[in-house]
Amino acid sequence: MSGLQRIILIDTHLPGMVELKVNGHTNICGTNASGKTTLQRLVPVFFGESPNKVVPATRDNFQTWYLPRESSFIIYEYQRIDGQTCMAVLTSSATGVVYRFFDKGFVVEDFIADDMTGKRSIAISEIAKASKRQGVQVTKGLNTKEFRAVIQNDRAMMNATASKRDLVNAARLFSLCESDAKLRHIEKLIKAVHSKEGKMETIKAMIAAILEEDGVQTPTSKISKAQVEDWIKECSLIQQFDELMPQYDNLQRVNSQLEQTEQRMAELKALLSNDYSLLAESLLKAENDQQLYKSKLNELTSEFEQSRDRLNRDISQAKADIDTSEKHLDKIEEEFNAWQDKDIEQHKLNLDKIGAWQSQLQSMTEQHALLTEEHQDVEAAYHKRQAELEKKQGKELNQLDEQKDKVVARLRDKQKQESVALQALMSDQDQRLQALLVDFDTQIQQARLQLQSLKTQMELSGPLPEEQQQMALAEASVEQAQLEEDGLRAQLQQAQEQLQQFKYQQIALNEKLNKARSKEKQAEQVVAQVDAWLNPKDNTLLQFLRNEHPGWEQHIGKLLAPELLSRSDLAPALVDDVASQNSMFGLLLDTSVIAESDIAQSQAALEQQLQQANEELHKCQQEKAAIASELQRLNENVKKTEQDFIALQSQCQFKQQTRVRAQEDKQQLKNEHKQALQERKQQIQKRLKAEQSALEKLELNKQNAIDEHKDVCHDEKMEHELHWQQLIGDSEQQLSSINEQIAQTKQQLKDGLKSVKNWYQDELAKREVDVDLIAKLKQSIAQLKDDIELTNKHRDSVREYDRWYEVVFSRQKSMHLQQLSKAKEQKSSAQRSLENSQSTYKQQKGQISEQLQQLEKALNEQRELVANINSLKQQFALLKLPTVAEPTDNSSVSARVSEGQDLLTRHRKAVADVDEYVHYFDNAIAQKSGISLTEAWERARSDCQVENAQGLPVLDCRKMVKELDILLNVMVPQHLEGVRNNGLNFGNDLTQYYNILADIDKRISSQSKRISREVDQELFLDGVSESSVKIRSKVSEFDFWPTLLRFNKLHKDWLADDSESLPDEEYMLTIREVLDVLGRATMSAGVGHLLDIELHLKEGNSNLVIRTDRQLNESSSHGMAYLILCKFLLAFTRLLRGHSKATIHWPIDEIGTLANKNVKKIFDACRANNISVLGAFPNPESDVLHFFENRYLIDKNASKQKLRMVQPKVNPISARLKQKQQLEATA
Repeated sequence: MSGLQRIILIDTHLPGMVELKVNGHTNICGTNASGKTTLQRLVPVFFGESPNKVVPATRDNFQTWYLPRESSFIIYEYQRIDGQTCMAVLTSSATGVVYRFFDKGFVVEDFIADDMTGKRSIAISEIAKASKRQGVQVTKGLNTKEFRAVIQNDRAMMNATASKRDLVNAARLFSLCESDAKLRHIEKLIKAVHSKEGKMETIKAMIAAILEEDGVQTPTSKISKAQVEDWIKECSLIQQFDELMPQYDNLQRVNSQLEQTEQRMAELKALLSNDYSLLAESLLKAENDQQLYKSKLNELTSEFEQSRDRLNRDISQAKADIDTSEKHLDKIEEEFNAWQDKDIEQHKLNLDKIGAWQSQLQSMTEQHALLTEEHQDVEAAYHKRQAELEKKQGKELNQLDEQKDKVVARLRDKQKQESVALQALMSDQDQRLQALLVDFDTQIQQARLQLQSLKTQMELSGPLPEEQQQMALAEASVEQAQLEEDGLRAQLQQAQEQLQQFKYQQIALNEKLNKARSKEKQAEQVVAQVDAWLNPKDNTLLQFLRNEHPGWEQHIGKLLAPELLSRSDLAPALVDDVASQNSMFGLLLDTSVIAESDIAQSQAALEQQLQQANEELHKCQQEKAAIASELQRLNENVKKTEQDFIALQSQCQFKQQTRVRAQEDKQQLKNEHKQALQERKQQIQKRLKAEQSALEKLELNKQNAIDEHKDVCHDEKMEHELHWQQLIGDSEQQLSSINEQIAQTKQQLKDGLKSVKNWYQDELAKREVDVDLIAKLKQSIAQLKDDIELTNKHRDSVREYDRWYEVVFSRQKSMHLQQLSKAKEQKSSAQRSLENSQSTYKQQKGQISEQLQQLEKALNEQRELVANINSLKQQFALLKLPTVAEPTDNSSVSARVSEGQDLLTRHRKAVADVDEYVHYFDNAIAQKSGISLTEAWERARSDCQVENAQGLPVLDCRKMVKELDILLNVMVPQHLEGVRNNGLNFGNDLTQYYNILADIDKRISSQSKRISREVDQELFLDGVSESSVKIRSKVSEFDFWPTLLRFNKLHKDWLADDSESLPDEEYMLTIREVLDVLGRATMSAGVGHLLDIELHLKEGNSNLVIRTDRQLNESSSHGMAYLILCKFLLAFTRLLRGHSKATIHWPIDEIGTLANKNVKKIFDACRANNISVLGAFPNPESDVLHFFENRYLIDKNASKQKLRMVQPKVNPISARLKQKQQLEATA
């Protein structure tokens, strides 16, 4: 059985030659620090451990301690799997420990010569030469890595060295295990077994070292956070450009509109210059017309004022005449009242009665005398008295008749005069009424004609000729603008259709390019796959098959595909000869019907496939390049078409605005005309109302005048009637008084006659005197005398009254009444004339004022137009407008002025928008300082600096638009590919980082599963029912792992995107977060920090999880803990050794401290697993020594430290029992 047989030390740390047999369980006893452990450390070195790793850090290195001289040798004699003995010789050199294999066992004479000088060590070179002369295979000097590869038959390590072929040949001859097995990493297990303290950490370090030597390395990232930040800034800027492309399109649109605006402003500048000249002439003419209308208004006002003053004088004169006549009439009335107060009429009547009164007085005097006579003859007296009464009364009656005739004639004359005067008054009143009616009827007729004319104007009112002309021009402008807009819209529609067609082609080409990219990626994957098949990685099955199993492609390689399980044409059959060439695990298949697998191909076939794959990749690249070139050309066409479309869109929008403005101007003109028509109608309506009011006023005035005339006529008639009634009344009163006097006289006569008769009769009867009658007669006589005297006193007053009455009251009063009537008529006539004059003045003044107001309105509009044109010209002069040809325009001046103002407003807004957009882009780019695009932008920015009016540098945003176009459409696409490649490099680096960690995690999990399978129940532990080992990965516990996991997914998604766009914001935030939390310090500590060892036990009803040595010691007693550890070390040993039958040596230190039953369990398990124990403990009398076949003692107290073999004491009882068993066996 292969394995280490003995260790020979020549001139090492132990003097002379020391032999240590290890063919079986071996123990070294000795006191503390006697060198037991030093000898045990040689075991891991034999199995390939680096010599310096077995020496504690507190001591010298391995060469200084074990191989201090050139004559020092460490010789490992071991038996190969074929039973042959060979040895490995370790010597020292300037470069380190040198290993050599000899195909022979140890012979002391080969290393120590005994000559005349004595015993001496032979140089290794001489030993090698001598062995080769003897036909012994000797390898060249090997380093530790090469020695380990040979002794462990580690083909992967051999393939990684420069002397691969020599090592492979050496491994066939000197490997400790079978040719199809390997002992890779066994040295680490042995070192872990030998470790005294920190067993769990040692096992952990062992597993980490195994993984590291298997190619597992902790990942490192060369990414600089500053580089990533710059890349993120560039991505953010480029993506911001992508996000801001609508803003850039808006900027282009605004800039195009600004150019269109400036073009139109240049045209308006020329048009407004001509308008300014024409308006200046029109303004001068309008100002002259204004002065003319003002002069007419002043003349009208002056004429009216003169007429008004004249009529006011007439009215004043008429009022004065009225006052004078009224004063005269009032004076006459006062005088009349004064006469009436003097009772002049009664005096006048009494004066007429004075004759009758005298006759009556005489009669009464006579009667009184008659009564007073005593002795007269009664009858004579009676007849005398009767005759006298008749004579007297007759005379009075004659006089009264004469007066009556005179009064009747006078009364008739007065009545005739009254009738003539009344007829004259009525005629005059009729004439005045007719004149008044004619005057008012004339005015009313004129007012009605004017009213009818205004109503006709109202009904037939419409636009003026100049308004119709303006409206025709406006309609022509709208029609022209509509035609131009329709033409541009047709071009825009065509451009849009062309752009849409280009975009459809662009989408199709993008899809085609994406497919080409996908095809290229697939071709690259095929190339990479074939290249991976052609050049497999180290330590892979494919590499092993290629290197160790020629022709495997024709049989085993065909069985590697899982899909072969569903094939029905393989003709399976069982064979007894398992070693048959075409059989596998006793199964014979007809491999001729199976097509060769892609991976199971020969080197030449793979090279041919790689060439085809490269050709296909080159074809895909050319196809992609052609599509990309075509797409670039199409993108340029799309860009140009988009620019043309934006320009047409701007022009169309500008024409639309022009058309809308023309429509608005038309509508405004229409509204103005409508408003003007409405104003004219309102003026007509106002005039109509005024005329209606004037007509109504005229009719009212007419009625008032008629009523006033009637009142005047009534007053005149009343005055006439009153005057003549008084005059006729006086005559009638005189006539009545005369008639009364006649009747009274007749009655007096009758009464007198009767009285005389009665007296005569009474006298005849009694002749007595009546005293009372005499007294009554005396009283009446006295009264008549008084009345006659009083009447005679007023005779002059009556005569004066008659004269006043005749002159003043009769003639002058009539004259004053006529004058009063004439004055009132003059006053009314003058007032009517004044009102007519005022009405005419107001009407004419209103007309002239209206015309003047319209003229002033037009004049103000023209002045405002001139001011606006002048302002526009000044503002246009400040702008850099393009040069244009002489334009033609049908719009009105006000429309052009309004358009110019609107264009200025739009120009200011467009300039402000351009400035805002440019400053926005400027700020966005400036925030990404330190990148190439920003530097290019800053250079362009410095080139576009200009000085303002104050001499301060400012940014010319109009120039920056062109620079921005170059930046976005030229530099950004050129820069995008580089930025994307940088991002791919960063992402691939971090993805590789993730893949390494994920691979470590998988490998740790795989190791955990493998070791769990190897843990069995060979080493039975009391009370332990279940046990397992778990190698737990700590990768997923790192803080950065979820972030790195998320980033890996984002990176895969980005790689899967065929659009070759930049990653999204989440990707950039995640890569920044990954770099922020990535634990580089943890990664630099090695794989050991990425895993943990857990021993799972079920002791009784308790489930134990052991992670540390402290938990291991506390889980049970020391012996049980060591047994638990050995149980898992056995599992690791089986795992690393595989199916090899080679003997493995465990250098177990201080095993004597364990109980015998525990030691027996360990040794039984080691025997079952083909493990030899090299123990070391200080007690040479320990009971456990009987488990060891080879026993050594180091005598430290001897003059020279020496290793000697000791034999155990024979137990007589055990000897007898053994002898009895042998006899029974022979029997």
